[in-house]
Amino acid sequence: KGHNLFGMKGEYKGQYVTMMTWEVINGENVQVPAKFRKYPSWKESIDDLANLYLNGVSWDKNHYRAVVGETDYQKATAALVKAGYATDPNYATKLNSIIFTYKLTKYDTTEGLPDNPDEPSNPDPIVDLPSKEYDGKDITLNQSLPKDVYFPKLHVASQDDSQAIEVIGADPDLLDDTTGKKDIEFTITRTADNGTEYDLLVNDNILYLDEKKFNHQKYFITDIAINQEGTLSKKVTASHVYVVTLNNHYVEDTISGTFTVRKMLDFVFKGTKLRYIFMDKESEFSSVEQENFGDRFGNDLMDEIVE
Repeated sequence: KGHNLFGMKGEYKGQYVTMMTWEVINGENVQVPAKFRKYPSWKESIDDLANLYLNGVSWDKNHYRAVVGETDYQKATAALVKAGYATDPNYATKLNSIIFTYKLTKYDTTEGLPDNPDEPSNPDPIVDLPSKEYDGKDITLNQSLPKDVYFPKLHVASQDDSQAIEVIGADPDLLDDTTGKKDIEFTITRTADNGTEYDLLVNDNILYLDEKKFNHQKYFITDIAINQEGTLSKKVTASHVYVVTLNNHYVEDTISGTFTVRKMLDFVFKGTKLRYIFMDKESEFSSVEQENFGDRFGNDLMDEIVE
């Protein structure tokens, strides 16, 4: 999970994973939990080790100088142990055995290699983080919707968003709690004038509601209850796109460390089409310490962030 090739302990730019590890303390093997650096890829793990050898530690810039440039691997591993890289007194012996067994010295040359690495044919895509600054303008989600909107207009669209028709005769109740989860409910009676929009009110179709504060908010119909006693009517329940998206978005990775709200929101929303904005200054939100934040559905993680 940490892309940590060399068992580097501590944190990397605030990121770490906690793992159980064997240590030799007072001559005894004991298993203890420890923080190990979490890297975004193998490259950062390799670079970090190289920087440690080259630049040493805060109290001794030359701490690993004996390792750098050493062409005899047995001398290099002995220098690692002398510098205290590992608590295992047999660390050098174990490394030497692995190097010898798998003939790893064949990689100890740059002969025939280009000065610079080839450009990959499929480079990693630029990460599109979900955060963006609010410009005071709301985005029109469906071009069929009217540009000038007056509360409380309600439109319904098919799943492909190809059409949007105003729903006449509905008075939606907005259920909005402090976590940002929003639902709407309304009952509509079928008449001679609303047959088209009435028939579009089925599960998974889309509703656009113009709330007092936000225009063109997008909802997915989640439940339809039909009443056929007397006049034909439907009770419609719909959940906001935010709720539906995060309900189906499982965040497999975890992060640990001290994080800003932006960092945590980017982590949860990555891989979705959701974007968010800060209406207040980011400095108004304090950073929080988290351990193994993730490995749950997005809605659960957002509840934790809000809390």
